[in-house]
Amino acid sequence: MSEEQNIQATNKTTNPLLYINYDSVIAYDYEGGGQLLIIDDSGRLAKTVTKRFYLPSKKIEEVVTFLGDTSTYGGDLVKCFDPHIGIVFYRKNQPIEHVSICLDCNSLNSLIPIPFSGGFSKLGRQKINTLCKELSFSHCLDSLNTPFDK
Repeated sequence: MSEEQNIQATNKTTNPLLYINYDSVIAYDYEGGGQLLIIDDSGRLAKTVTKRFYLPSKKIEEVVTFLGDTSTYGGDLVKCFDPHIGIVFYRKNQPIEHVSICLDCNSLNSLIPIPFSGGFSKLGRQKINTLCKELSFSHCLDSLNTPFDK
């Protein structure tokens, strides 16, 4: 595990992810059929995890920044929600915050409220898809041109 990190936000930001006090972040590739979140209501990791990747500090900063950036959102979404990417923030080996992402329906579910409107923008999908491909996860998009684009 890395040293504990407590990212402080500036007065100009409203990104709630910047206030998380964590010591590690893990990205998960998993089967979220039936709207299964990466962490269930009892605090347990989904049993359908197929791959995990401990994110280094620089990648954590990148993920936190784009997930909390309003330009990541604003697109249309579909209510299917079959997530395949999970991002979990840990402190002392306990999950404290988590985000489950579904690129198919263009949306996410986050334990910490992220102030966004609508589904992912094309830029948001691009950033998430780039992370998906960098980690060699399943369910990455072959094309960013989707019915969500107007």
